[in-house]
Amino acid sequence: MKYMNAVTVLSEELVKEIQKYIKGGILYIPFPEETHKKWGQNSGSRKYLHKKNHLLQKVK
Repeated sequence: MKYMNAVTVLSEELVKEIQKYIKGGILYIPFPEETHKKWGQNSGSRKYLHKKNHLLQKVK
């Protein structure tokens, strides 16, 4: 995760508004919820485990 100084990326107005709530702290801004992926979708682990579990059920 890369930290940035808010003054370099946000407007002066927005920085002043944020400072009303957080003064000199660190603020995490998450990705928009619609861009979130379920666990294992990027790495392929989710698909691998689903396939493995499906095959194991057939064997039983």
